[in-house]
Amino acid sequence: MATTKIRKKDTGEQGNPGEFGTVSRSDAVVEVCPEPPHGDPVIGEDTEIDPTAELGEGARIGDGVRIGRGTHIGPGAIVGDGVRIADGARVGKSSVLGEDVEIGPDAVLGYGVSLGERTTVGGMVALEHGVQVGEVTGIGGSARIGRGTTIGSHVQVWASTAIDQDSTVEDEVRIEDHAVIRHSVTVGDNSEIGTRTEIEAGGVLGDGTTVGDRSRVHGTFGADTKIGDRSRILGGSTWGRAARIGDKVQVQTDHRSLIDEASIDDDVRVERTVIKGEISIAEGAQLNGVSDEIVIDGPVYIGSGASLRGAIEIGPQVELGEGAVLESDRPRMEARPITVGEGTVLYDRVKVRRGAQLGEKNLVGTGSEVGMRVTTGPSTTIGDNATIGDDAIVNGAEVGDGSRVGHGAELGHGATLGDGAVLEDNVIIDQYARVEAEGYVARGEVVAATG
Repeated sequence: MATTKIRKKDTGEQGNPGEFGTVSRSDAVVEVCPEPPHGDPVIGEDTEIDPTAELGEGARIGDGVRIGRGTHIGPGAIVGDGVRIADGARVGKSSVLGEDVEIGPDAVLGYGVSLGERTTVGGMVALEHGVQVGEVTGIGGSARIGRGTTIGSHVQVWASTAIDQDSTVEDEVRIEDHAVIRHSVTVGDNSEIGTRTEIEAGGVLGDGTTVGDRSRVHGTFGADTKIGDRSRILGGSTWGRAARIGDKVQVQTDHRSLIDEASIDDDVRVERTVIKGEISIAEGAQLNGVSDEIVIDGPVYIGSGASLRGAIEIGPQVELGEGAVLESDRPRMEARPITVGEGTVLYDRVKVRRGAQLGEKNLVGTGSEVGMRVTTGPSTTIGDNATIGDDAIVNGAEVGDGSRVGHGAELGHGATLGDGAVLEDNVIIDQYARVEAEGYVARGEVVAATG
């Protein structure tokens, strides 16, 4: 490459090496010029500039710079010592390139771009107006960075990544190839974003957040959040620190959801759901409000393979076991959702039908079924493999294993139904009355408490 000397600024002192020659690299201060200065470009020593390169008015080129053929350096641009600019690259006016920056072939830098020392910009990269990049950062080939975006130091942006305007990427972040970061996103220190992952507009990823490959994320996430591969976490909710979200998870919540802590395993699906507080959802669970909403007031645990569908309201300290089913896909005239009161536990494979109202601190045993519009009072206990018929009322009573309670039956507070007992429809069991194990009460009968 031919060496071209355009002009070297002289202080007037004999032997003075000029403006760039008298300042060491460690002491140099690079300033952004809002308006390009007039006059010829100023060139440092040991600089090679291809004859086909264009240098704008007032540009300043440091020592040891190499500028390739067909390049363009805009008016007022400042190119620090040791910079390498490959063929066909364009540097906009008033841009600032720190020491030892490398610009790849056909890269385009808009006006007012600032690159910290030892930063590398790959070929065919586009940095729009006002982009600010810290030191020792690498931007891979064909990446696009929108105007007004700030990227910190020691960041790695892989090839073909797109970061839209007015975003902020803090220090020591890793963004893998073909990732897309929409406008006004903030990515905290030490975060990682996987290949072909998309962060939706306005999103915030706290420090140390990791998002896996081919995921799509929208919301505000606290520090140290982990989101797996091929997940969709959408709706703009706020997630607390250290959320754990597995692979192939789909969550559609909205701005009303404020999730303090979250643990969501692989293959979980959550739609039309509002979550407040702490939530833990095991592998393969499905939550879908359908035409209504599921409302969860955590902390709540939902076991693997559980299915919640339709209008459901779940209070704090509730546990739903593996394979539990809450079905409330109600018709329009059905006003009330399923409700599950505070501290209630539904064990594995429990089924609860639409409109059921379960009170506080209930226990419903494995394999039991609670019918439509059933109402239970506080501290009701229902054993394993029991059945509660539609419209029944169980008010703080105890129902034994394998028992059957008919439609419209009523059990008063403190009543006891032994294992395997059968109550026909519309039976009434008074407070503290007892039906023995394997007992039978015919339709419409009343059982009163004794002595």
